[in-house]
Amino acid sequence: MKKVLIITYYWPPTSGSGVQRWLKFAKYLPEFGIKPIIFTPENPSYPLRDQSLISEIHEDTIVHKLPIKEAYGLISHGQGKGNNPVQSAQNDSYLSKFKSWIRGNVFIPDPKISWVKPAVKYLDKLLQEDQINTVITTGPPHSMHLIGLELKKKHKIKWIADFRDPWSQFGDLMDKYYVTSGNRKKYEQLEQAVVNSCDIVLTTSKYMHERLMPFDLDKMQVITNGFDESDFDSFTNNSLLAGLKIYSAGMLYAERDAPSLWEALDTLSTKYDSLQLHLVGVDSGNVVPSIRKMPRLSKRFTFEGFKPHPDVIADYQEANILLLLVNNSENAKACIPGKTFEYIATGKPIICLAPEGAEVADALYEGNNLILSYSNSAKENIKLLSAFFDRVNTNDIIQSDAAKFTRRNLTKALANLID
Repeated sequence: MKKVLIITYYWPPTSGSGVQRWLKFAKYLPEFGIKPIIFTPENPSYPLRDQSLISEIHEDTIVHKLPIKEAYGLISHGQGKGNNPVQSAQNDSYLSKFKSWIRGNVFIPDPKISWVKPAVKYLDKLLQEDQINTVITTGPPHSMHLIGLELKKKHKIKWIADFRDPWSQFGDLMDKYYVTSGNRKKYEQLEQAVVNSCDIVLTTSKYMHERLMPFDLDKMQVITNGFDESDFDSFTNNSLLAGLKIYSAGMLYAERDAPSLWEALDTLSTKYDSLQLHLVGVDSGNVVPSIRKMPRLSKRFTFEGFKPHPDVIADYQEANILLLLVNNSENAKACIPGKTFEYIATGKPIICLAPEGAEVADALYEGNNLILSYSNSAKENIKLLSAFFDRVNTNDIIQSDAAKFTRRNLTKALANLID
């Protein structure tokens, strides 16, 4: 069986879409004659845990772990050990801004940089002993790509660099961390070295290359995120024909606050008696307070914190409409949230709120789901939502084709790249 080394910071019991992507690839690779070998930190500083994901690890998967030292004591925003992924650089205190500056200008490209040298030393031996000739790195954190870069210099390997998000051109993040112009060039130089040296630039969306440093586009391949059919083995659609139960699961960043949408739903709650809004996730402190300011919507609003993945799947069963919130940022236009494909898998109507021109609309266009823009006024949203709700109430909804987004089919495409 062919072997592939996958270098990833995120691995169960860590939670999040970055975990799901490579956990599921590793789960199905053995079906295509490829044995996944995972290399991941033993003690990652990530606050969200989902123990249920451990059961998803395929029995043929070998996992190597190495301790990592991260300087989050210097740069965390009052969270102790670990970094809150929704808080990041949003606290306006001078101390918080200074810590953000350190994060962006001292730890380049990220606080995992200290792991690169010990990881390379460990993997030098592993590659030789296990006769591994294919390596995959996935970022962020993009320090994982620097491990691949060093291994490529020293070994005759095929190297696939997987970009789930932009790097040096992630302007929103660079601004939040107050990265200086000189240091931005350092980010660019590191990224340029990676995209030039790797054999394949793998991305999650077809326009991601527009958010990366220039490289030979002939070596770009796209494999989106997807959904695992086995997660839906016992899925039952319990939504009623009449009813508007809107559900959303995911991180609630400030960039996902949508005042014009909340205002529209607040107004429409007088027309649709069954309208409810249920959000699940970790809130940055912006989204939930914004909704609770709405006089009518707040009475029909339920918020729950982080939930394990199986519980979220169970919640989908009871919803009538799924709400997909995409970051309101320029970089988000080339990013398709992993949750998109799970939503498609449910066969339920979807409301997607995204920046104008976002690629996520391409994944949803086959069905007559509703795509809203952050630039819409509340008045525009009221008109669009009203027509959409009427179609939902009469079951006049055409769904997207989900089959092409199954994790098994996507893994087959990955296996072809590895071979």
